[in-house]
Amino acid sequence: MTLLVPMRLIKKSLRAATVVTSGASILYRRKNTKEWVRPKNLKEVYEGDSLRTLDESKVRVKFVGQQQLLDLEPNSTIVVKPTDQEDVELRSGSVFSGRRAS
Repeated sequence: MTLLVPMRLIKKSLRAATVVTSGASILYRRKNTKEWVRPKNLKEVYEGDSLRTLDESKVRVKFVGQQQLLDLEPNSTIVVKPTDQEDVELRSGSVFSGRRAS
C-alpha cells in the first residue's frame, strides 16, 4: 500500500529534488557546510544544498511535485530553494528549464 501525501503538508526542508542524470565532474555541498565533495551516487538534494558542475559536465534535476526538469550546464552553480519561491538560486553559469517530452 502506498500513502500519498499532498506537497503542501510536507515541510519545505524535507522536499527533495531528484538528481535524474549527472556527469562525472560534479560537486555537491550540503546546507550549512563549507566543503564541496564529489558524490559517488547522488540521488536527492534538499533546500539549501548546492550543486556545481565542472568542465564538460551537466546535471539534470527534477523537483518534487513538478514535471519540469532543470538542466545545469557546465561550469555552473545552483542553490536549491523552497518550492514556494524560485526553485533554485543561480550563482554562476547557466541553466535550462523545461518539461520532459512525452
